[in-house]
Amino acid sequence: ATGLGGVYSLLASLKQLGIDKKGLTIAIQGFGNVGHYIATFLEKEGFKIVALSDSKGGIYIPNGIESIDQISKFKEAKGYLAGCYCVGSVCDISKRTELGGQDISPSELLELPVDILIPAALENVITAENADNVKAKIVLEMANGPTTSEADEVLHQKNITVIPDILANSGGVAVSYFEWYQNLHEEHWSREDVFTKLKDKMDKSVGEVFEAQKEHGTTLREAAYILALQRI
Repeated sequence: ATGLGGVYSLLASLKQLGIDKKGLTIAIQGFGNVGHYIATFLEKEGFKIVALSDSKGGIYIPNGIESIDQISKFKEAKGYLAGCYCVGSVCDISKRTELGGQDISPSELLELPVDILIPAALENVITAENADNVKAKIVLEMANGPTTSEADEVLHQKNITVIPDILANSGGVAVSYFEWYQNLHEEHWSREDVFTKLKDKMDKSVGEVFEAQKEHGTTLREAAYILALQRI
């Protein structure tokens, strides 16, 4: 639910920004429950995922990773994704040269020349020390608090759009609410119903945050805080 909500928030944000998703490249730091699922859903939406990392290392394939499913099976078997370069059903570090791939660290992934950067692992990974090296034009925060306040200011000065964590990764909380609601009212919604309701909620929330940003001349993070305070 968190990963899917992140995809919905990204798609809605791209629409607000007037950006076509076709051909956009993505790097994802973190390949746990959130990173794995957002990668899977983004692949289905046609995005080009070029880099992935977990705590043990990562891979970078400029031409795009062929199959997230193959990466997932490799990690499940090995316990890590470093060295996972897949050609067909064969995944091994020996295929790295053939794919033009490169081994990278989680910190190096943050500075890759991609369109969209998704920190989906730890907090405070984008800092005053590395923010100036971020080349992505959009940062989708799927981890909790991945950007420090100092880094936030640097990214803002570089005109990098940060879709804040309290908006981007709120899908998990939203679907938990849906579960609570169903239990309380003795209802049972289908998977499709839940996905539709989640998309509607994420689309509405993104629209409201962008509207608040324009009204107050702030960042998206500050706009989200303003909305939250108004509702309280």
